[in-house]
Amino acid sequence: MTRSGNVVYLPFDLRVPFARYVARSKITNLKRFNIAPVFREEKIYGLQPREHFECAFDIIGPSKNLISDAEVIVVTDEIMREFKSTRDSQYFFRINHVKLLRGILNHFGINDHQLVHDVMRAAGINSKKARMAALSQHISGLLL
Repeated sequence: MTRSGNVVYLPFDLRVPFARYVARSKITNLKRFNIAPVFREEKIYGLQPREHFECAFDIIGPSKNLISDAEVIVVTDEIMREFKSTRDSQYFFRINHVKLLRGILNHFGINDHQLVHDVMRAAGINSKKARMAALSQHISGLLL
């Protein structure tokens, strides 16, 4: 508590305070990143909360703009490449956004509706191994 009696809390994450700020300020367009400490309570109560650092990259804008969604992927990739531990390793992004996936396919010249439908259907296969094999098959066929 502060001297005036106000309750002070340690931030659990970076999203909730930012979301409140955006809603109260009626912000419609904004890009920001934030790296700050957040705190998690221990399972045993009465102990001091653990401090972690969290990184948040937020884009506030029109929901119909897919450029923002793609930009988040690009920024994440750039961040991953800056860490020595992930720079040389192979990693991938799972994209669960139909319109963004169609946009990526169209960017690489895949405009055939049946082919796009096949790739989308392959992404819906329940088995991870089968899904990866189906996607690899479609993509390798396109690169030849």
